[in-house]
Amino acid sequence: MKKFISLFLALLLTATAAVSLADETVITVQGSAQVLVTSDIAVLSIGATTKADTAELALNQNEATMNSILKALEEQGIDEKDIVTSNYHFYLEEGYDTSLDIGKKDQYVVSNMLEVTVRDLNKVGRIISVATLAGANQMYGLRFASTQSEEAYYKALKLAFENAQKKAETLAQVQGKTLGKIIVVEENPGYYDGFYTSNDRVLAGESSAVIVSGDTPISATLRVEFELE
Repeated sequence: MKKFISLFLALLLTATAAVSLADETVITVQGSAQVLVTSDIAVLSIGATTKADTAELALNQNEATMNSILKALEEQGIDEKDIVTSNYHFYLEEGYDTSLDIGKKDQYVVSNMLEVTVRDLNKVGRIISVATLAGANQMYGLRFASTQSEEAYYKALKLAFENAQKKAETLAQVQGKTLGKIIVVEENPGYYDGFYTSNDRVLAGESSAVIVSGDTPISATLRVEFELE
């Protein structure tokens, strides 16, 4: 019975490590790691959607609102390079007649969104509030990030390799073998350098919105192949 359990455990670990059945002299493992860094910037989308009976009126209203929002952001010290247009939509919203909504008119809709980078986290709540007071009626995607993300990613890569190596060493021992040279190290592309906070609360009015920031997780994943000896 003990022999059967040991054999089952060995097979389970082998499957988890993705050992090649075609070549039992090679073991393939995946290593992952995550590093937390202190958030020092915030990014959010701010904009306005306007509707009017004519295209000209909808465009003019949106332009006026967006100019007011831009002025409010600049007054809070946001640099021009930290404000970019992320989305712009202009379309006709057709009306319809039903027993519940009789005689609804066609309307032209303009939506203009800005991606705003805030480099002083103490100002995030205030910026949300002044933008709302300036006419913003669309706001989403608040996330925190770090200017140290690249350095943290390199650290996460190193830790991910160490994680993969420890897995491979353990699974090699189960098979009565040792690790040989590295055959392949493959980085899984992309890393996450920010998160959408679950603590943001927008309370537009005379005072600032209440925003709670946090750490930024930086993750890395590697696939590593070792020779078995």
